Amino acid sequence: MALGVDPNRTFTSCNMEVNKAFFAQGDDMHNSALLLPELINDGIRLLVYAGDTDLVCNFIGNERYVEQLDTQFRDEFAKAKLTPWVDLSTGRQVGEVRSAGGNGLTAGNITFVRVYEAGHLVPFDQPSAALDMISRWIADVPPS
Repeated sequence: MALGVDPNRTFTSCNMEVNKAFFAQGDDMHNSALLLPELINDGIRLLVYAGDTDLVCNFIGNERYVEQLDTQFRDEFAKAKLTPWVDLSTGRQVGEVRSAGGNGLTAGNITFVRVYEAGHLVPFDQPSAALDMISRWIADVPPS
């Protein structure tokens, strides 16, 4: 119950009827990539995370995508190294993090997290780690 979800609730990854209803209204996926640099430069923080076993949105591609964002933090992110991320509740290393902005005092303006032993649904595969990551992000606390 790491994310506060009732453990007796049945998990369903996708509901195709709901998806069809969205698609029928033209409310499907839209490319928002071009909006990100301006938002980031205006002070909106970006967290990108991926499980290291995600075959749909792999961590390598996600990290490369973040590297290419044309923002005021691009050079700093390019120089940043991956650092170990330890889940505060378990004390074990659950991934790696790389960020720019924040001077190490905050979660950063651009942060990429690789989550170990997680696939496409990080909170399902690593609920404690996901809670740690999101809690730190919301509190603007460095994840490493």
